Amino acid sequence: MLRSGLIAVVLAGALAAPAHAQFAKPQTKSLDSEAPPGSPPHWLPDETWVMQHWLPYDETRLYALMGVTRGEIWRWLRDDTRNLAGLAALHGYPDPHVLARELVAPWQGRLREPERMALLEKRALRTLTQGHLSQHMFFHSLHQNAIPDNAPEIFGTSTTRFRDLRRSELSPLMICRLSGLSRDHAQTAAERTLRRMAARGVNGQAMPATQAQRLLARQLRQVPRWLQQTRYNGPPPLKQPRGSIATASNYSNNAVLAGNGRQVAFESYEAKLAVAKTKGEIGVVAGALDGSGKRLRRPGRGPASAYNPAVSADGRFVAFESAEGNYNFAKRYGQMAVWVHDTRRGVAIAASRSTLRVPFSAYNPTLSGDGRIVAYETSESERGALAVWVTNLETLRSEHIGDDIYEPALSADGRYLVFTGAGSQVFLRDLRRGTTRAVSSGGEAWEPVVSRGGRVVAFTQGAKIVVAGARSAQVELAGAALSEPTLSEDGRRVAFTARGAGSESTAVYVRDLETGATELVSRSSAGVPAMGASARPSISADGRRVAFTSDAWNLSPAKCNPARGIFVRDLEAGTTTLVSRGDGANAGLGPTKGSGGSGAMRITLMCA
Repeated sequence: MLRSGLIAVVLAGALAAPAHAQFAKPQTKSLDSEAPPGSPPHWLPDETWVMQHWLPYDETRLYALMGVTRGEIWRWLRDDTRNLAGLAALHGYPDPHVLARELVAPWQGRLREPERMALLEKRALRTLTQGHLSQHMFFHSLHQNAIPDNAPEIFGTSTTRFRDLRRSELSPLMICRLSGLSRDHAQTAAERTLRRMAARGVNGQAMPATQAQRLLARQLRQVPRWLQQTRYNGPPPLKQPRGSIATASNYSNNAVLAGNGRQVAFESYEAKLAVAKTKGEIGVVAGALDGSGKRLRRPGRGPASAYNPAVSADGRFVAFESAEGNYNFAKRYGQMAVWVHDTRRGVAIAASRSTLRVPFSAYNPTLSGDGRIVAYETSESERGALAVWVTNLETLRSEHIGDDIYEPALSADGRYLVFTGAGSQVFLRDLRRGTTRAVSSGGEAWEPVVSRGGRVVAFTQGAKIVVAGARSAQVELAGAALSEPTLSEDGRRVAFTARGAGSESTAVYVRDLETGATELVSRSSAGVPAMGASARPSISADGRRVAFTSDAWNLSPAKCNPARGIFVRDLEAGTTTLVSRGDGANAGLGPTKGSGGSGAMRITLMCA
């Protein structure tokens, strides 16, 4: 049982004093003045200095001149009707041109081309007067082109294919493994690319060396987590439908089935902006198959995003990672934290708040069957240390499991934790005894899952699923690369995603490890295979039902478009049910009844 008390996050109040009228509320809000007509509000110019984050001055000089902290700038820029010029007007700089000149003054006498001073001053001015450009330069340090442009070196694939796969929400790590390359290779090559690009900015006198060091430190801290990230936060389209955030239609993704097989949590994206800009990209909705339900979210007055749900065996508790968002465009903006929502009591607990005393992000939660134990990854903002923590939600006591480990997954009884660690191998920890042992050996292993009691562990290794422990097996399909294993509670059945060699298409299967039988999950109730990509399986405790994501149009009469939706396959009844039902042309794309059309993105809890 969760404690009834609620740990609330108190957001610092936004600076409310009136700003210089010309710059505090530009008519284009955060939109760059050079944006072409019809551009989305978060448009960015396709200029090298912007796309590589070559800030033309040391940001600490900005803080010193204005007498503000980085946190104050974050809180100010979170409202997209504001820009740095408006904040500067409150701190002695009513004219941003004066501040721009002072910011680049250290370049005086050092430039190989004196006329370049005017260019750097102009760029500095744009970072002050264009709100989203400032957000991008200061807080979106991995939204850059260096890594995609060097995809052949880093990921073994073309830049075009890398971008296509990312848009289909394959993580950079999954893309790397499709080419037979290791995590260590991807991380080393990505870090080398970022160092090379930072040096290029310094050598080209586009960015001071001190700022390059600061930028590079941030980027290198974020690379390990970014490699695992399936969400695509890349460049937006040049134009977008009126009133939407980035896409023309809604979709749902990343299903997690409760152990009882009757509830499923998933991310649900809605293109409408109206409510999203006040509540955030993702909320949490608990409801029924008809789409009715109550939106659940972390406490706080401003918009907040949430992703990556985990759900208890009875569906009562839902864990997710969440961050504060922008007020106007509902885009994620800030450090992630792990929250657990009790849908019965209507309260949420910030599970990761008591973990560290330094700024950090917490993400990738996994929940025990009773909802009492949550494990998650953290990344400290100061030193970039990756770690896994386990928090008891009754006592709010947290245990540090180890550094440089990731991909945690709890057993249903909450006693055992599997994770990926040193040498990209899988380990099993007994949380009661405090002992850890290696489960995998040989080649790189990842995506571990564990059965109740820790008796069976499954993970991906190469193109196959390896099952170790009380049941030992290697699951393979001819001509396919397997990934994303998920185990029934007794370890007898394993569901997984299969990708054909050289193909973008995927399908979901389940293997009975006792009989050796393999069954296609991603098919209609009539038995017709999905006409589209299906992935992200999640199996019930008894192995009877499997939830999955699919963009197929032929799995349900209620969904006839190519956007992603959530389905549940009943293996005994032979039926496939669309869970993420909506209205009209967007059917299958998240509930709309009772939610006021809210959200750009949310985690949805529905009955299957």
